[in-house]
Amino acid sequence: MLKHTINQLMIIFAIFMLVTGCGENASTTNNNTQNNSSETGTRQFEHLMGETTIPTDPQRIVTLQYTGEVLALDVKPVGVWSRHLENRYYTDVLADVEDVGLDANLEKILELKPDLIIGDNQHEDIYNELEKIAPTILIGWEDFTMEEHFYIVADALGKTTEAELFLNQLESLAAEKSEDLQNYISPDETLLILRIRPDRFEAYGDRNIGYVFYNSLALTPPKQIQQEIENASVGFFNSQSISLEVLPEYKADHMIVMVEDINDPENGLFDLKDTQIWSQLPAVQNDQVYYIERDPWLFLDPISIQGQLEDAILLFNDNH
Repeated sequence: MLKHTINQLMIIFAIFMLVTGCGENASTTNNNTQNNSSETGTRQFEHLMGETTIPTDPQRIVTLQYTGEVLALDVKPVGVWSRHLENRYYTDVLADVEDVGLDANLEKILELKPDLIIGDNQHEDIYNELEKIAPTILIGWEDFTMEEHFYIVADALGKTTEAELFLNQLESLAAEKSEDLQNYISPDETLLILRIRPDRFEAYGDRNIGYVFYNSLALTPPKQIQQEIENASVGFFNSQSISLEVLPEYKADHMIVMVEDINDPENGLFDLKDTQIWSQLPAVQNDQVYYIERDPWLFLDPISIQGQLEDAILLFNDNH
């Protein structure tokens, strides 16, 4: 079940808009700007970098972030960040969309003649250059939940009704898959999501890959992760670095282990499996360990969550 009900999200979104100024711009500005929008075709939008005049109905959008949010609103961008072209949940629909690079190729973006550019806080340093090309809005990645990201993007595109509908459908799908999951995991069992990096381990909370398992599917994390989630000040807890020595303290009935490349002998997994600590973990002893690669599980947006819900069931099914 999704962490927030749709009604709660609408309240949160309304509060966000009031606090940041979007509410004023989406209400007073909607009153002031939309009254003459038929004449100007623009309105004011408050975002990370301040207030920007954006088109009321953008037609040529470049997404340096939030591609999944735009696609979920049935809008196809003209250019996207390279990493999003690697997301198999987007592959078909983005087949003929231009790649604007990993570091935002300004020349390429200019060639696409966008009327709106959407990015996040990593684009603050080039914001002025982007603004010279087209109206640009930046939405802080770590400042909001997935649902809040979606509603903010939807507001910029004038499609909040469509966003609400999509999230309702996503909630229904999550409920369906959560019920299916009971064939593999009991409600009283726990799940640890562990990422193996070259220099450390990361235990995930309810952000990125953790969103679909702990939020959408309502699985239970180890108590240490659950405490971090409950104490999070921004509405979510991303991840926590842990050492091999403390790994037994995060013991769980089931464990998802993420590596960059499962077949790479240097991925750290092979060394981990040779340790006594690993062999004594309950999930290992009971053969309840599920191995995955990073992509597409770290993408966090409505389209990716939809695909991950389907793949989550396949992941557990393949292990039984």
